Amino acid sequence: MKVLILDSYSDNLFRIFFNRDSRMNVKNYYQQREDSDGSQIYNEKNWDIFVMSLFDLDKHFSQDDKEENIKNMKQLLANANNEFKIIIDGLGEGGDIGMRWKHLFDFCDNVDINPNQINLFLTTLNVEECYKSWKNSEEQIPFKFYNNDFFPFVYFGVNRFINRDNSITTMGGEYNRLYEKEGLFLKPNRQLRDNKILSLVANPMTHRVIVQNHLLKNKYDNEGLISFNDDLKTIDKNIFNPQILKKFQLLKYYNEEFLNRVPIRIDWEEFDNTQSFEGRYSPNYDFYNNSYFSVVCETNYEMELDNHNHSHHLPIFLTEKTLNALWSYHPFIIVNQKHSLKKLREMGFETFSELFDESYDEEFDPQKRLKMVLSEIDRVMKLDKKELHKIYWSMEDKFVHNRNVILDIVLNQTPNVYEDLNKILGVKEV
Repeated sequence: MKVLILDSYSDNLFRIFFNRDSRMNVKNYYQQREDSDGSQIYNEKNWDIFVMSLFDLDKHFSQDDKEENIKNMKQLLANANNEFKIIIDGLGEGGDIGMRWKHLFDFCDNVDINPNQINLFLTTLNVEECYKSWKNSEEQIPFKFYNNDFFPFVYFGVNRFINRDNSITTMGGEYNRLYEKEGLFLKPNRQLRDNKILSLVANPMTHRVIVQNHLLKNKYDNEGLISFNDDLKTIDKNIFNPQILKKFQLLKYYNEEFLNRVPIRIDWEEFDNTQSFEGRYSPNYDFYNNSYFSVVCETNYEMELDNHNHSHHLPIFLTEKTLNALWSYHPFIIVNQKHSLKKLREMGFETFSELFDESYDEEFDPQKRLKMVLSEIDRVMKLDKKELHKIYWSMEDKFVHNRNVILDIVLNQTPNVYEDLNKILGVKEV
């Protein structure tokens, strides 16, 4: 089986699951390297699988200079084997399908292929509802896609994967390394803790700016661990819509105080790409063991409600940020899309209604939902620490249960995913 990877820098699926697989002839190309002519991929013949990421779809086939790439892609398709497959690798951060349906259809139209020749592998959930919203109909997704709710947590939860040829590759879980000795044998601190709240933010996004501004404005850092690791010096400080900050009564604080305080670094010593992934993403168990609850600001959160198309508000993206809290005996309130908690419960996890009013998870409007989250944080922060301690320990069985669900996903769902991928790709034994 001959596999062509458009840009190996953005490939996760084959790098993880089929690295050095003896059943495949994988040819890696690099579109971003100056010492490599990535365009040579279009001269390949007799191939079976073409792989590109959602980023590649945007960059090479949706921009103003797409015509040459479309022409080359048509040439490549003409030289494919009869039952070829095109794989869209949507694993990892930023793999949001909600805004890319049109790009996928445009790609199919431009290169003259049927949508059912596209196979989607995504770490976003709620894909079917998202598509129906985008189409404004009950039409089924014409693309083939791998529909497995455990897939994201396999990707973000597993440290290393060993395939059939005993090739070891790192997965998304290598960033947080939950199952090394410290995390595997972690015991929760039973003493009264110094902090109520834990809220850690690395990359600046509007919802995270709002949350951390609200917490700092209310001086919750006096009773908690709150960070904002970016100094905002290398980005436009006006990137955050001032009207949204104003709606949350944070614009004055943001301009007069927050910008003078950042960076607030308690979990990363430096904010740069030279720091190891282990140092940047591994949970600091001392923080979890010295606080009572987390504010999990997930990756994707569209603040503006588009009344014409809600599809980009529907994909649910759950990453290592959520996993870290579930693994570390920590109840949490989550800043994410509607029904994120519902999806977690469907996967077998238990959430924390003993501590939080979780009705925010039912609110579709993103700004209303975020205001509900902030209001609930305010309520919980007013609790006496001894009362918070008592509520925390009333949920001990849930903490243990959630860790067991993660272990079940890692140990039992990972081989299931690998088997599924082999079947979908039609990989035959040598």
